Amino acid sequence: MQLDGVNVLVTRPKHQAQALCDLIQQHGGHALLLPVLEIIPLSIQQENLPKQIDKAIFISANAVQYSLPYLDKLDIKQLVAIGKKTAEVLQQQTEQAILTASAPYHSEALLQHAELQNLSGQNVVIFRGQGGRDLLANALSQRGANVTYANVYRRQQPNVDTTWLNCEKVDIITVASGESLQNLFSMLKEQQWLTTTPLVAMSQRVTDLAHQYTKQMVYTAPVASDEGLLAALLQWKQSAIS
Repeated sequence: MQLDGVNVLVTRPKHQAQALCDLIQQHGGHALLLPVLEIIPLSIQQENLPKQIDKAIFISANAVQYSLPYLDKLDIKQLVAIGKKTAEVLQQQTEQAILTASAPYHSEALLQHAELQNLSGQNVVIFRGQGGRDLLANALSQRGANVTYANVYRRQQPNVDTTWLNCEKVDIITVASGESLQNLFSMLKEQQWLTTTPLVAMSQRVTDLAHQYTKQMVYTAPVASDEGLLAALLQWKQSAIS
């Protein structure tokens, strides 16, 4: 199954979009890039973090990237990554073994890991973007961990020209997060085609949120990765020709 002739709107931040665009084009599709999130680095105060960190959890590849100035200065016993891509980026920086969530690579899957069940007295630092869900921190606190956030970046809606989309036919849209979905509909609120175009969401949570914005079909990636988004795109293409 290929994506021959399909125009896919990719909404990932510009510096993270290339891998998905390449996958789409390798399968015969045409990737249209409209970043709906802009990533702004933040500074953290190292003195606000525990002197010894039992587990450092990285929420995203961005969390790894913007933590790099601090990692060599911190005493970290164990590195933890939620997503597959996050683990890959983190592994490029260390020879240390990395504890990783199983598929579909989200917080709920990570919380099932045997090594995260009893954390009594352990210091856990969650490296993340400012804001977001507290599910992981709340669950780990209930298991006895002392949880600290290290907010190493923030997300904002970019101020970009979207009028070029008036000259394009978009067949389907990929969305990776709830905030991306909200920004997408905010940035394109004047474009009528948006509510009649199917979506591919990175997770079931984003799919559920998408149903508040559109009555079109929403396809869920089987795993939270670029490969998962591609699989859902191919599923949509198969259903479209069946």
